[in-house]
Amino acid sequence: MAVLTDANTAGRVAEMVETGGLDCPLLDLTTVERDSGVDTNPDRSALGLTSHHLAYVIYTSGSTGTPKGVMIEHQGVVADVEDGLDRYQISSADRVLQLASISFDTSAEQIFLALSAGATLVVRGSTIWGGDQLIETMQRFSVTVADLMPAYLAGTFVQDLNRLPALRVVLLGGEALPSGAFKTGQRHFKVFNIYGPTEAAVSSCAYLLDESNASFAGAVVPIGRPIANTRVYVVDAHGGLCPVGVAGELWIGGAGVAR
Repeated sequence: MAVLTDANTAGRVAEMVETGGLDCPLLDLTTVERDSGVDTNPDRSALGLTSHHLAYVIYTSGSTGTPKGVMIEHQGVVADVEDGLDRYQISSADRVLQLASISFDTSAEQIFLALSAGATLVVRGSTIWGGDQLIETMQRFSVTVADLMPAYLAGTFVQDLNRLPALRVVLLGGEALPSGAFKTGQRHFKVFNIYGPTEAAVSSCAYLLDESNASFAGAVVPIGRPIANTRVYVVDAHGGLCPVGVAGELWIGGAGVAR
């Protein structure tokens, strides 16, 4: 699967199709009729599928030049989802918010976490929600698990989250989480700071904020430790491991790393 959305310009779509070697129809999904689908899953062995087959291609933002297609295999998606199911204790009773754009890799985690557990997926659709509308929607649909950008945590948003009785897990990622975003205090839901580049199947590290670590000397919350089936290394300019406390470049290894 390679995602092309109507937010892309015609030139951008043409470039993605050419560089990705894509042979696919481009459809206006607001007008196309839905297929009735099938009632059974295909036989994986008959199709010859393995864990190393591609699951999806996501294009980077192009902040360092031309956007590149990142190829994520099934094993990477499965490793991320299996860790999330265990870490966040997702079950069929949950209602998972699907907030991210389908062209953003976080959407894969939101979708497959819910579907793998038989949970309900609360889909945003094409409308961009502001903070008030997001809170209202989460309340109306009794959302239990929400994956959000730290940019939402302005004004009274954090206090508003505390007024959602069904909410039990909040994931924050996509940008650095300011250390003052969640101050020490009573809350009924868990908060995780999540880190992971597009090239590593959504999540690579996770950090649980609780009463014992709610205050930080730095400006941002730590990214935590690697998730299951993932290793991270802080290395110097020559690829050597840095001593503890020394700044360096983060290298990521494991099942989630893209081709």
